[in-house]
Amino acid sequence: MTNENKHPRKSKMELWLDDHNHEMEFVRTLVALMVLALQIVILIKIFNG
Repeated sequence: MTNENKHPRKSKMELWLDDHNHEMEFVRTLVALMVLALQIVILIKIFNG
């Protein structure tokens, strides 16, 4: 059964987003961790000289 048959009202983009939900959550988590690490590095550089 194709995605169009399971969800007749959803657009192709919405179906793609539904299929890749976990990957997007993983990327969002990685980006947040990288931003946090960068903020820590910046704060260390500011306060240590």
